[in-house]
Amino acid sequence: SGMGGSSILGGCVITAIAKCVGILLDGNGDFSNNIIHSVLMLEQLLTTGGGWQDQIGGLVGGLKLGTADVNVIPLQTRVKQFPLAPETKRELNERLVLVFTGKPRLAKNILQNVLRRWARRTNDIMRTLEGLVKGAHDVIESLNGG
Repeated sequence: SGMGGSSILGGCVITAIAKCVGILLDGNGDFSNNIIHSVLMLEQLLTTGGGWQDQIGGLVGGLKLGTADVNVIPLQTRVKQFPLAPETKRELNERLVLVFTGKPRLAKNILQNVLRRWARRTNDIMRTLEGLVKGAHDVIESLNGG
């Protein structure tokens, strides 16, 4: 997977334009949710594909858990942020590495493959999804001293 670069760029452009024309993205006190949905709509209009996860990952700082309500239209996302102790931040910064492979890929193509597998509810995709959800909760619990 990528790092949500298109979502980050989209968020920066939307925020800059909104400031220039006097639109308050935090008018209802929920900047994160407003920018997440604005970028989601932008990426759908550009047909780049993708979902809400990149927006949460790239546009909301720090350790967070992003969720969406099941079977609710329109999509309702939630972001819960978890503060990290300064020592934990320092240790993570000493250990984490960002690697650029140089391999271009389109989120749209990856998304189409994932959605096909999701529609078939293959055992592989269901196990992967369950593992991702469990892993996210385990990481937060572990980093918060659990």
